[in-house]
Amino acid sequence: MKNSKIIMGVIILLIFMVSAFIFQSFYVIKETRLMPADVHISEKKIGFNLDKDALHFGIVPIGAVSSKRFVTITNKWNYGVDVLLSGKGDIKDWVNFETKMDNGTYNINGFYLEPKEERNISVYLIPSNDAKVGEHYEGYVRFTLKRNKLFG
Repeated sequence: MKNSKIIMGVIILLIFMVSAFIFQSFYVIKETRLMPADVHISEKKIGFNLDKDALHFGIVPIGAVSSKRFVTITNKWNYGVDVLLSGKGDIKDWVNFETKMDNGTYNINGFYLEPKEERNISVYLIPSNDAKVGEHYEGYVRFTLKRNKLFG
């Protein structure tokens, strides 16, 4: 009896894993954009870096909200795409994304773009309490555009 429960559990786990793999295989990554990003941590000062070569968030105290940087994401294809947003590197857990919609502003990690549609995204950082004053942190902001072969 105990062996049959273990076998049944293994079978259910395998079915789940195969289903997840099959579902994931319906997505095709169309484009990935990595934008360099950085921030300098201070005790009390705030500073701005408006250079456009990267997402520079300037000088930010621990726990404060950095300046917002704006990015426009465009779907150049004739089919819809899912857009996934994430941070990488030292800043990965500090990155936040916002977008404005008809009924307000929302924090997001992803969204859907219709064919030829574009959307403006605000990107900002909130350094955590374990950041060290005087340190310079770097990383990337990643935008991944995926096409759903099954539904799109």
